[in-house]
Amino acid sequence: MNVVVSPESGLCPAGWVGMVALGESAIVTVPTENAAVIVRDALAGLSAEAVVDGTSVREVLPVARVLGPAALSYVSLEGFRPVAARVLWVE
Repeated sequence: MNVVVSPESGLCPAGWVGMVALGESAIVTVPTENAAVIVRDALAGLSAEAVVDGTSVREVLPVARVLGPAALSYVSLEGFRPVAARVLWVE
């Protein structure tokens, strides 16, 4: 697990802690250096799977709200249908 300071992370709303796990790895984004110290220490004993489990995180950190979980999906090249480009004019 890696905890990184990223105030404008796309993983979560501004000011929140964002967590994503893939396999045995996890990345956690925090808004400040102070938050990084607190979160890094609190999550140090958790597995990547536990880091994204709300119940496990609530046991080590005071959690006010949770968004998610979100699912990561992939699509084959054959199944991907790009949106047709449209030109919008504003006067």
